[in-house]
Amino acid sequence: MFNVERHKTIIRDIHKIVSNRYVFFTDGDNDILYSGTNIYGNRILAAIIYDDEENDHLRYLHILIDDSQFFKFINRELSLISILQINESFFIVDLNYDGSEKFVNLISFDELPEEFRPLENSFCPEFTIDPTFEYCVSLKGKSSDLHKAKPDDLNEVNTKFTNFIEASLEFIDKFDYERSLYIEAPIAGSFQLNFIINLETRDQFRLYNVPKRQLNGFINHLYNYILYQLPTEEDDVLISEEGLSERFNSIKSELESIYESAQLSYDAEDQQNLVKSINRSIMNLKDIDYEGSFDHIEFANISETGEKIPIGLLNRDYIPSVRNKLYMLIEEEEVITVDNNPINYQIRVYQFNTQTGNGSAYVKYDEDKLDKVSIHVHGRTNYENTDFTHSMDNGTIVTILGIGKKISGKLKEINFDLPE
Repeated sequence: MFNVERHKTIIRDIHKIVSNRYVFFTDGDNDILYSGTNIYGNRILAAIIYDDEENDHLRYLHILIDDSQFFKFINRELSLISILQINESFFIVDLNYDGSEKFVNLISFDELPEEFRPLENSFCPEFTIDPTFEYCVSLKGKSSDLHKAKPDDLNEVNTKFTNFIEASLEFIDKFDYERSLYIEAPIAGSFQLNFIINLETRDQFRLYNVPKRQLNGFINHLYNYILYQLPTEEDDVLISEEGLSERFNSIKSELESIYESAQLSYDAEDQQNLVKSINRSIMNLKDIDYEGSFDHIEFANISETGEKIPIGLLNRDYIPSVRNKLYMLIEEEEVITVDNNPINYQIRVYQFNTQTGNGSAYVKYDEDKLDKVSIHVHGRTNYENTDFTHSMDNGTIVTILGIGKKISGKLKEINFDLPE
């Protein structure tokens, strides 16, 4: 053990982790490396440096870190020793074996003896989380740190991330899940929006058998790629076959495994759809105003045990950093085409309002391909006991004349005329 001089000026309890605790590594008896936040919302990284068996206590380093440092640490881009050197000062915290606090002091890096310093390769260990379909978006910086945000700023972020998540989940339609997205209202005084992805199966109509847990893991990795890794990729990573990177190929391989679970083949069209989904999801994050109530946004997953695990960190530099990688930003505009005359569409309705005539359906392209579209039926005041309700109730495919609307070649909407 080593002694350090006491420092008088310490903000009360600034060193204590009181929430969002997450353990990266434990030896079974003691937590070796973990993180959390203090009562002021500051993020803290904690690491054990000594077990004093003679005096029955453990000595830890508690380091206040910013969001950028934490993201770089958990993504193994910044080591623990580097964080100590950059921050220059941190807390020594001695804990009794029962977890109660015995001693705390603020010290500088120079006061930490060589034999107690982390190694040069002290990167975050590989860790596994049990993800959920619950995600949160937190506004940070500026007045949001003072628990203030303009309603328009909050509403804009809510809308944009709703559209971002919806666009990123289009691939799930391939596996015959019905998906919906719920938003939990923010708690008073908090600027965190919670999004819950709900996947429902209709057992009698289920064609494929893909575990939700496998989908959940892929979605987490996809979001990390889009929001954290993509900005550092080469410009042609999503545009040319030759430009595909190791990180993108990892995402693609994971999606191929999901197709394999469903006993489907993954082909060039599926890869194109993955790239299109990434493009469409990011397009929804354009024009976020970082000059108002906040200057950056944290996107995180809520684990099964309730910890908030960061996935991405966005600020005003995000869109410029991915602009040259996205064909939708390069091409600027989407091409919209509409059928000149009604044609036969084979659809299976899974959601339908008999009063408005609006709903959703799977459209059949061939024996193996179903795609999700919006449907709008016109001409009546009530649509009960029609082909649309029969299809929804029985899970059958019906053939009906309609006029389709395509965006950049993809069928998005069908309008049907159903006179009295």
